[in-house]
Amino acid sequence: MEKRFIKGLFKDTGRLDQPEGTWRYAKNAVLNSTKGAISNEKGNSNVESIPASHIILGSVSVSDGGIVLFTILPSNNISTISLFKNNVFTTLFQTSAQAFNDYKDLNFKETNPIEGTFKIDSKGDLIVYWVDDLNPPRAFNVSRQERSLLQSGITKLYGIQNPANPKTHIDLLNLFPSSGKIPTFIYHSILSGGALLSGVYYLALAYVDEDLVATNYLTVSNPVSIIEESIFTRPTTNIDGLKEGSQTSKSITWNIKNVNTDYKFLRAAIVRKKGDAVEVFKLNDLSVSNQTTMSVSFTGTESVSPGSVEEIMIDTVGYESAKTINQLDNVLYIGNLKSSKDVGFQKYANAIRLESTLQEISPFDTFFATQDNFETGFSNTAVDLGQTVDGTKSYRYDTVNSKFRGYLRDETYAFYIAFVLNDGSMSYAYHIPGREAMYNDEISNISSTGGTFNEENLELKSAKRFHLKDYSDPNSLPTIEQATPLSDPSQQMNYWENQSEFYPDTEDYNVFKITGEMTATGSLNSPAVATQIDGSAITLNNKNVRHHHFPSNDNYFRKSISNGHSVTSYQAALPTQEFANVINYTGTYKFERNTTNSSDYYAITEDTASSSIKYTGDSMIDALTSGWSPPLRWQDVDLSSMSNANITANNIF
Repeated sequence: MEKRFIKGLFKDTGRLDQPEGTWRYAKNAVLNSTKGAISNEKGNSNVESIPASHIILGSVSVSDGGIVLFTILPSNNISTISLFKNNVFTTLFQTSAQAFNDYKDLNFKETNPIEGTFKIDSKGDLIVYWVDDLNPPRAFNVSRQERSLLQSGITKLYGIQNPANPKTHIDLLNLFPSSGKIPTFIYHSILSGGALLSGVYYLALAYVDEDLVATNYLTVSNPVSIIEESIFTRPTTNIDGLKEGSQTSKSITWNIKNVNTDYKFLRAAIVRKKGDAVEVFKLNDLSVSNQTTMSVSFTGTESVSPGSVEEIMIDTVGYESAKTINQLDNVLYIGNLKSSKDVGFQKYANAIRLESTLQEISPFDTFFATQDNFETGFSNTAVDLGQTVDGTKSYRYDTVNSKFRGYLRDETYAFYIAFVLNDGSMSYAYHIPGREAMYNDEISNISSTGGTFNEENLELKSAKRFHLKDYSDPNSLPTIEQATPLSDPSQQMNYWENQSEFYPDTEDYNVFKITGEMTATGSLNSPAVATQIDGSAITLNNKNVRHHHFPSNDNYFRKSISNGHSVTSYQAALPTQEFANVINYTGTYKFERNTTNSSDYYAITEDTASSSIKYTGDSMIDALTSGWSPPLRWQDVDLSSMSNANITANNIF
């Protein structure tokens, strides 16, 4: 008689009354409801062993019966990803913090168990995802690594022999992709043979790996203006622009360096601005093929796909760590996330010093003011009088137009410094303070009794002298308020402070300095609070917020416009009678002497030196040596005695 034990465990009656198809006791029993059979659970047998002393931190069971194992050998800091399948144990990837000091490793820790999941992608590759509440969430293409083992060892991620940057190479595994090296634009060329519409064009770049996972867009080029005329148009005044959206025959080629060869593709997107309209065009991905320099061309005739400005400008959020991970309906869910864009740089940004500078372009925008040019545009005479004009030195040249844009004189700007993080996103922007007050005069209130600025006609309130007067010239007042490394006249910048905005009273607004270089792990070497000469800490706490006030045209070293009636490039020594007539001189003046005798100093300035000649450099001695003095700012000074000061030449500005 056939018996099927399918009705389960039953112990409610005595043994004689046991219902048919039930059982009273079972140990290690396995029920097969389909076959209606019950049997003992099978025992275990040893089929393979993991490497000695390795500790399993986590595992992911995959669909084909395999198990992906995450293990660590604590004694040597060896972290390993392995696959157990068909009774065979295979090490896929292994890193060691000791054996590969230049490489950042997987960083598995005994204290951080690993949790993971898997999926099969559209190519049939097995990809595992894991988190450990320590490292960033990561993804590992098991199939891709298996293929690479045929050509390289277990220490090479995806068979990459020479990583572009060993310290960030492991970050290729990050679920939120790491960018590594940021591509840099070398230059661009505007060429014929295209069909671009007139407007302004930008190029944005991102990386794409073999699994078609893309980073954020990492960098955007300077604007490139497309108009009808070329750089060779003469006279250059005929380069006068074009209405946006007009057809041209131009194309653009950008040349790029510092490409990360760990990635398979470079993704390019074109941003076109026509008036108020902004459009984005995605080009086909370009193969990197181990090239650190590449070029991207856009003619306007390519096959493109539309994009959005938001894709270019808004970064995907990246996370530093996560504690749990799972998926449902092909959607990956991650929990207990940690993320921060603050890299803690504010206290170091406080020590950054900005200086104004000039970029001389000579001869700039050459123009021949002839009657024929004004009336007919050189219809009757040779263009530019037959002379060669360098069009690259005109503001109409697209490189000058975009690369050498500067700042307005006597205007105030807020500057910040930010960093592109490893995931390609942007860190917080850290405030760079403007220079300290160097002169008592510049931070003093404006008098209400009249004076240099006719203050009696001003609405005073909280106005101070730095609002109205230029103090950026090193020849300015010698009464320095504080002498610290952060208040150097060479900055050639004016002072500015906000009246009602103050720095927080936190450590972030102490001024830190860094001695030496960064360590191999990226930490700062010997950071310390900067100190004054007396040893007290330099801090911004509770002080007025400072910004960057650019020099005005009053600054001799930064001026672009001079008083034509008082400027000469060189002038012979003034005769005695000319000095005799200069008894109330105000302006900038330098002179050449044929002696180093400092006693002649009083022959130049008499007893009014402290109020007549303003600070000009490290030492007033510079003005007394043989040869040319620095430019000196004079105010209401009597020059009549200079006829006896061994002056051989002079310059008046």
